Amino acid sequence: IRGYGEVLQNDPRLVNNSHYTTIINGILNGIGRISDVVENLLDMSKIDYRRLKIMPKVGFLQDTFQSVVEEFIVPMEERDLTVAVDESLDALPQIDFDEDALTKVFRHLFVNAIKFTPDEGEIQIEAEEWDDNDQLGDWPATGVHIQIRDSGIGINNDELEAIFNKFYQMADPEL
Repeated sequence: IRGYGEVLQNDPRLVNNSHYTTIINGILNGIGRISDVVENLLDMSKIDYRRLKIMPKVGFLQDTFQSVVEEFIVPMEERDLTVAVDESLDALPQIDFDEDALTKVFRHLFVNAIKFTPDEGEIQIEAEEWDDNDQLGDWPATGVHIQIRDSGIGINNDELEAIFNKFYQMADPEL
């Protein structure tokens, strides 16, 4: 379907017709959303069966995060949302991480921040390095902590544990 949609998208007879362009773009966007859902379900299945392979390599986390933020510039502009990236993100050292896996995590967090932040709201990103695991239980002795906050509706205390359940969804922000 994507291939046929792309053929139609580039068809000279349809390119200048805004009615068809809107329909074709809707088809291609819908296919992208369906692909994301299927990929997420496959990832969840891999996690459940302990088959998800993490391939860490040394890199700068801020580069990965910046590329995710850039993906959402248009939806943020449409809603007049501001992103405040603290300079602490640039101060992070190189770390071992799976760029693809962490990109997915950042995307999900960012989508939720956009979804639940009212128009003209703000999304804040902060980071810090830690080198003492006294308070972190079985976490590694060194690492980084990324915090994404938004000016949205928040999460009720009675729902905090439920957000880690599969397919759990908070109330619709429009209600």
